[in-house]
Amino acid sequence: MTRPRVLLAMTVYNGRAFVPRALTSAARLNRDAADIDVLILDDCSPDRAFSVELSHQCDELGLGYYWTPRNLGIVRNVNLGLLRAMSDGYSHVIIANSDVIFPKDLVPGLLAVADTDPSIGSVTAWSNNVSAYSLPNADPDKYLADQAVVDWLSASLAGQFGTAAMDVPAGISFCVLIPTPVLAEVGIMDTIYGRGYCEETDWSLRSLAAGFRVVLAPGVFVYHQGRGSTMEAGMVSGGHTSVPENEAVID
Repeated sequence: MTRPRVLLAMTVYNGRAFVPRALTSAARLNRDAADIDVLILDDCSPDRAFSVELSHQCDELGLGYYWTPRNLGIVRNVNLGLLRAMSDGYSHVIIANSDVIFPKDLVPGLLAVADTDPSIGSVTAWSNNVSAYSLPNADPDKYLADQAVVDWLSASLAGQFGTAAMDVPAGISFCVLIPTPVLAEVGIMDTIYGRGYCEETDWSLRSLAAGFRVVLAPGVFVYHQGRGSTMEAGMVSGGHTSVPENEAVID
């Protein structure tokens, strides 16, 4: 059996307070089940000093780094990762936000769920902050924002749910795995959604129409702070979780 090749593409826009933690988490992923490359996509962060520091951290951790010469917005930045995965022959791509902490077994966990059914088109990790599918916690930033806790909680959920795949209406691109053959059929994210929000719902609807399943993996937990980069970019305020104009397009 061919060993999977997985590209983890992490989108970044500023985030000095949380991005370094996500990079360190990505660098320690378990590579026993797959060859994993991590690519950091810095969408022309306005804090240039931060971008330089980020580039140096990527070099130290052995991660790929790309800084766009102009700001593209979330959708086009995500598409850079999707296109890179297809053009370079990866079997799967994981799109992830930068305000996350991954469990060490993220990749084998998501791959195991995807392998349960060839019609699965995307696998979203479970989280404290994953839209309507969120696992509630009294104070996730206090109780869950720790690498050891994330590893323990994800392993505990894996022990309970194993490779279960729960069908959901839409994937969430805070941390979603997509087989590249599915991308070849469904396509990349629609740029009508501008700087971002709702693009993964649109993509999920297109993948469902093409006959693929959209699933959540309750046995894989990823801590997600939520809205880190989008609040930095002024896309959403503290009282909003989406962009009404983009929701209108979906409706």
